[in-house]
Amino acid sequence: MSRYVEWMYSCFVWMIRGLIIGIIACQFVFFLGHDVHAMGETPHEKVAPSVSSSTITILVKGMVCSFCAQGIAESFKGMDSIQQVNIDMDDETVMIILKRNAQLTDDIIRRIINDSGYEVSSILRSSL
Repeated sequence: MSRYVEWMYSCFVWMIRGLIIGIIACQFVFFLGHDVHAMGETPHEKVAPSVSSSTITILVKGMVCSFCAQGIAESFKGMDSIQQVNIDMDDETVMIILKRNAQLTDDIIRRIINDSGYEVSSILRSSL
């Protein structure tokens, strides 16, 4: 093989290795960060009744990894109080629609987002 072909092959191999490591790192952060039960508190313990269903819009700093964003969505979807979760990567927002007569505290929201490796900029609430 010529040096150029060897160099291109080497670059390709390192690029694939970097991609695999990136995917593994995202999944590692997801699986480590979402074990709320290990902290002795289930997400369902802080759900309190309210008069109607509501929407929570969360602005998340630096949310650019789609794998981690899916992890955030799955963490919220696993909760009894959540009806729907929508993630907008362009706006870096997570929109949560709560089930009727359910509420979710800011502490739980921040914990799930922070455990995913991101930071919450703001939490906005509105009733439906």
